[in-house]
Amino acid sequence: TALESAYFSLATGVTKTEQELDAAGEKITTLMRALTIKEMGTANLREKHDYIPDWVYEKDPVRKFAKGSNKLDKDDLEKGKTMLYESFGWDPKTGAPTRATLARHGMDDIAEGLAKKGLLPA
Repeated sequence: TALESAYFSLATGVTKTEQELDAAGEKITTLMRALTIKEMGTANLREKHDYIPDWVYEKDPVRKFAKGSNKLDKDDLEKGKTMLYESFGWDPKTGAPTRATLARHGMDDIAEGLAKKGLLPA
């Protein structure tokens, strides 16, 4: 990923370290998450947005993880979602950015707007 920051700097003339580029990407992803919450009117993106349909887990007769199969394990995917949410500093129960995470990215105004609508996790 260090190469990405070098390409970014070369293409834009704006010097960014690998860590700065990663932080910018995390901020953008968190902002998009907050906008999705606002537009959907729910902070529970885990159930309302990041939903994986049952057929992914239930299709038969193919075994999960068999060669050529796209059948997946529900517990594994739910654990993966939790790990992803935690890595971004989002609430693991809802998948919504927390007030602390929004503040860390300088988005106190976004946190306040979501809080006024009751869309910020507790």
